[in-house]
Amino acid sequence: MINFSIVAFVAFINLILAFFILRNKRRGVNLLFATVILCIILWTIANYGADVVSDYTIALILTRATFFAASLIASLFLYFCILFPVPKNKQSIGVILSVFTPGILFAAISFTHYIVPSIVQTPNGVDVNFNSLFLPFALFFLLLMGAAFIVLIKKYRKSIGIERMQIQYLFLGTFLTTLAGLITNLIFPYFSGNSSTSRFGPYFTVFLVAFTAYAIVKHRLLDIVVIIRKVTILGILLMIILGIFSMVAFGLPFVFADSLPEDTFQITLVAVAFIVALFFQPLRRSIEEFTDRWFFKGAYKPQQVIDELSEKISTIIDLRVLLDATAQILLKAFRSEHAVFSVREKIGRGEGENAPAFAKATAGEGGVAEAKFIAYNTEGRHRPMEEFTYDGKNPFVRYFNKYTGEVIIRDELQKDLEESGSVKHESRNMKHPPSPRLRRARGEGADIHLKQAVLKEMANHEFAIIFPVFSKEELVGIFGLGAKKSGDIYAHQDLQILELFSHQVGIAVENAKLYADLKLFNEKLQFEVEKATQDLRITNSQLNLRNKDLGALQKITNLITRTLDLASITQTIADSISAELGYIGGIIYFYDKQKKELKVRAIMK
Repeated sequence: MINFSIVAFVAFINLILAFFILRNKRRGVNLLFATVILCIILWTIANYGADVVSDYTIALILTRATFFAASLIASLFLYFCILFPVPKNKQSIGVILSVFTPGILFAAISFTHYIVPSIVQTPNGVDVNFNSLFLPFALFFLLLMGAAFIVLIKKYRKSIGIERMQIQYLFLGTFLTTLAGLITNLIFPYFSGNSSTSRFGPYFTVFLVAFTAYAIVKHRLLDIVVIIRKVTILGILLMIILGIFSMVAFGLPFVFADSLPEDTFQITLVAVAFIVALFFQPLRRSIEEFTDRWFFKGAYKPQQVIDELSEKISTIIDLRVLLDATAQILLKAFRSEHAVFSVREKIGRGEGENAPAFAKATAGEGGVAEAKFIAYNTEGRHRPMEEFTYDGKNPFVRYFNKYTGEVIIRDELQKDLEESGSVKHESRNMKHPPSPRLRRARGEGADIHLKQAVLKEMANHEFAIIFPVFSKEELVGIFGLGAKKSGDIYAHQDLQILELFSHQVGIAVENAKLYADLKLFNEKLQFEVEKATQDLRITNSQLNLRNKDLGALQKITNLITRTLDLASITQTIADSISAELGYIGGIIYFYDKQKKELKVRAIMK
C-alpha cells in the first residue's frame, strides 16, 4: 500500500507550484498551467483514494476520476504547450476545438462503464477491468501528448535565449513524466491485465513539477539584489512579529507572576495574533519603504513598472503622448536625470504630420525622403531638440545597425575601451574583466573607432545608457537615459525591463505610424467615396428622367398606331401630353400653307 505521506508530499509540491504560478499575474498561460497542475493533483488523490477506501462504489468512482483527470490533462497540457512561453498569435476556434473536444468527450465518458466497467478490490489496492473504449482512450492520450512534444520541439528550434532554456526544461520534465506515466498507467496494465502499477504514476509528476519550477525560477530570480531585498523585508517582519509575541508570552508572566489566570493569558495571545494579522500588510509596506530608503535606494517593483508600461503602450495610439508617458514611468522607476526618445522619420516625403516642426524644416527644398531619428521628447533636458536628431552617419545609428540588439552602458563601454588600450585614463583598473555583453559585442575585428565615437556622443548628450528599438528587424528608435540620481549603475533588473520595453514600444511605434497612415488613407478614401456617390446619384437622376420621357413617348406611339383617323390621332396626342408627360394642358396647331395661318386641331380634354 502506498504511504500516505509520500502521496501528500507529491500533492503538496504540486499545489505549491500551482500557487506560485498563479501569483505571477503575467498572462493567461500561467492560469492554464496552474489548471494542469490541479488536474494532476486530482489524478494523484484519486489514484491513492481508490486503493485505500473500502467502499466499492467510492473506489470505482475514484478509479474513473483518474481517467477523467488524465483526459483533461492531455488537452490542457497540449494547449499550454501551444501558448508557452509567450503566446505569439491568437489561436483560432478550430485549433481550440480540435484540442479540447476529444478531452471533454473522454472526460465525460470516464464516469460511465465504457472505459472502466468494474474493479476488483485486493489487499494491495484495486485491479481495473477495462472495456472497449480503453484502447481509444490510450490512443487519444498518446496522440495529444505526442502533439505536445512536437509543438515543443518546433518551438525549441525557433526560440533563443531564455525562452529556449524554458522550453528545454519543460520538454525534459514532460518527457520523463509522460514516459513513466504511460508505462505504469497504460502500457503495463493493458498488456499484463494488472493495473497495480497505475498507483505509481502520480509519483512521476515530480519530474514535471521540478523541471518546470526550475525553468520559472531561472527566468524570474536572476537578480540577487531582488532576492536579498525580499529576504531582508521578510526577516525584519518576522523579527518584529516574533518580538511582539515574545514580549507578550514572557512579559506577562514576569509582570503578573502567578496571579495571571491561564484563560486570560490565552485570550491575550489570541488578541495579539488578531492585531498582528490586522496590521500585517501596512506593517509590511512600511518595512518596504524603510528598507528601500536606507538599504535599497532606487528600488522599485519591477512588475508594477512593467504593468504601467504595458498599459500605456496598449491604450495610447498617439506617438508623442505614448513616448512622453512611458518616459515619465521609466524616469520615476529608475530615478534617472533625463530621458530622450528619438524615432525614425522619413523627412521630406510630405507625410510626416507627427514629426516636430523643426524636423520638417530640415528636409530641404527638394523634398527628397531621408530617414532621420527625430527627438519626440526630452524629459528632464532643456537643450534644443535639434541636438538629438540623428542621421544615418550618427555613431548611435551605425552602432545599432552593426550590433543589433546591444544595449550600451557608457561606463562599461569606456572600461572596455580602456582595457583594449584605446582610451587612456589614469584611474584605469585592469583587474576587472569586461562584461560578457561587451565581450560578445567586441568580437574579433571590432570597430574601435566606432565605439570611441559612440562614447564621445554619449558624453556629449550626458547619456548613461542607450538602447535600440527594433521592429521587424529594423531600427526604428533610439532611447537614451541619463545617470541615476542616486549614483547607482543600471542593474540587470533594469536592463530586463528596458529590453522588454524596447520590444513592446517598437511594435507600438510602428502601430502608431500605421494608425496615422491608415487614418489619412481612410479620410482620403471617404472623400473619394462621397464624391463618387454624389456623381453616381446625379447620373442616376438624369437617367431616371430620360427613361421616364422615353417611356411616355413609347406609350404615345402605341396609342397613335391604333387608328388612322387624323382627328382621333391628334386628340390622342393632346391628351397624352398631359397624362404621360405631366403637363397641365396641351393644344395642337396645324399650319395652313394656302391661308398662311395656324388652326387649332386638338385641345386637351
